[in-house]
Amino acid sequence: MELGLDTCAAASVDDELPQKLARLVDLDKLARKGPLKVWAGTGKGGVCALCFKPIDPSQSEYEIELTETAQAVRMHVDCFLSWRRSRSQPAE
Repeated sequence: MELGLDTCAAASVDDELPQKLARLVDLDKLARKGPLKVWAGTGKGGVCALCFKPIDPSQSEYEIELTETAQAVRMHVDCFLSWRRSRSQPAE
């Protein structure tokens, strides 16, 4: 199954996305060590944990399990890729 990359309108328009990402990482809402499990599927109208915009059924979403005890979070594909890239950056 080819997922392809959705264009996350929120990610492409939101100039504050890097700051939001840094804030989420700083608050430990997203584990810097990376996810335990990741699932891909169609959006169900939930809110993206990174850009706080809805993930429409016409978009793909990633569901990310960060710890065994925490509730999974959902992200647009582009937001997930931004988060993944940020984890590879050295902490300031």
